[in-house]
Amino acid sequence: ALPFVSTLPGDADVRIQPAFDAKLNGAHLAAGALARPFAQTRDASVDINLDALDLPAFAAYSPVPFKLKLASGNLTTRLKLEFVKPEGKAPTAVLSGTAALASVRITEPDGAPVLDVPRLTIDIESLAVFARRLLVESVDVEGAQATLVRGSAGTLRLLSLLPAAPDGETQSADRAAQPFEFRLAQASLRDGKIRWRDQAVQPAFESVAEQIQLTVRNVSNATDQAIDIDLEFAAGSGERVKYAGKATLSPFAVAGSIDVQNLGIKRYAAYYRHLIDFQADDGLLDASADFSLSLAGAEPQLTVTGATAGLTRLRLRQPDQR
Repeated sequence: ALPFVSTLPGDADVRIQPAFDAKLNGAHLAAGALARPFAQTRDASVDINLDALDLPAFAAYSPVPFKLKLASGNLTTRLKLEFVKPEGKAPTAVLSGTAALASVRITEPDGAPVLDVPRLTIDIESLAVFARRLLVESVDVEGAQATLVRGSAGTLRLLSLLPAAPDGETQSADRAAQPFEFRLAQASLRDGKIRWRDQAVQPAFESVAEQIQLTVRNVSNATDQAIDIDLEFAAGSGERVKYAGKATLSPFAVAGSIDVQNLGIKRYAAYYRHLIDFQADDGLLDASADFSLSLAGAEPQLTVTGATAGLTRLRLRQPDQR
């Protein structure tokens, strides 16, 4: 729709209302705006509403080369971009609203699964483009499933498929003087699952962490900003792991309490059999401890306190015994 536009002084404060409606690869795209392009303080806002845009068709246009394959996924947005240019002052551009990804499936080039995300929703409080500041109200992930494989050389196969980190020396002087600031009020993962395959031990080890419930609060790259973390998941046959604590990103440090219940000792023999002369036929481990880990100094500093452990149904034998 073509809006009313006039440069006459009496019409300078009249808001024009351009609108755009179309299909983008079959997905509905609607953009409506309000603007005062000739007012003393120029301002404009644009609503960007997109419904289930299929993403794999656009993967080839990524400026960053990926070895991973985006097999499926769609994007829905309810975003608003607001621009203000006061007379004699620097302009501002702020993006806010929600964006949701659905039915995302990422695989290795041969089709092996890497990540499945049924739904991810992000609520953006504000992205100040020129001020280099991102404030996110929430990130909610439902039912995500990941597959991690450690190869025989001891490295995660996923790392070889990710793009190389950018050269920090190419950063402009302006960006170095004004680092990007971000804050995330809360992120949550509900009913997650991680499949783990380790080919670096013999015999190869496989396990599944499921019913993963993760909540992270107050994430920020501000110095000494404390991040609250609560994590719980199940593994194996009746194993439960809980963690509650805090972390900081700058400098990196993590501390908290961890509790492990019903850990089946026999299942993890590939990781310890070279350290002992016995073979575990049975046994369950319950353990808990408080710990802190800091990477602020030249050497990592790890402290463990209040550790307790208990073993039940323990049955050991020498390898040549039956």
